[in-house]
Amino acid sequence: LSNYNYYIGWCTKYTLLQALLLTLFILVIILIIKSVYNKIFKQYYFDNMTSFLRRDHYEQKIQKFSNMDVIICDIDHFKSINDTYGHDVGDIVIEQVAKKIRNCIRKKDIAIRWGGEEFVIIFSGLNGEAIKNKAEQIRKAVCHEPINQIYVTLSCGCANQHDGEKIIDTLERADKALYLSKSSGRNQVTYHSEIKIE
Repeated sequence: LSNYNYYIGWCTKYTLLQALLLTLFILVIILIIKSVYNKIFKQYYFDNMTSFLRRDHYEQKIQKFSNMDVIICDIDHFKSINDTYGHDVGDIVIEQVAKKIRNCIRKKDIAIRWGGEEFVIIFSGLNGEAIKNKAEQIRKAVCHEPINQIYVTLSCGCANQHDGEKIIDTLERADKALYLSKSSGRNQVTYHSEIKIE
């Protein structure tokens, strides 16, 4: 038998350093994965220009809503803005209008980019007068000062969801109210509690 004794030794500082580096590496990987996921999630569900929800990914979800209140907003003469100042300026107008709308609503309210220059905002707990006042607040916020030196106005239609009424019918009534705002001279709010859907 050999007279030599064998010892296995380890350096505490070196081992701790390795563990720390491994932990940092894992943390960085997790942060990268989370960042990529959040970016993909945001692009999938949210409109890039306005940060509002995208209609194509949220329209199905709202079908189950009940006792909600709806405002539909549309930027007046938007085609003329695009034709006169160009699409880049038109994009700025959409972005700034969305920001002004966002400043008028609560975090729990649902803002959706419904079309090119059309927005749907869904609330809960607002009666007829309150939803009309909210729409008026949004309209005034948009036309209060020029956007990119352009005087921009907004037309709004609003409606409250009736008991047993599907949200799509409430949206249709709000859309008819919006049409009345447009056809009556624009830059105004129309509220209808009862518009017959034909």
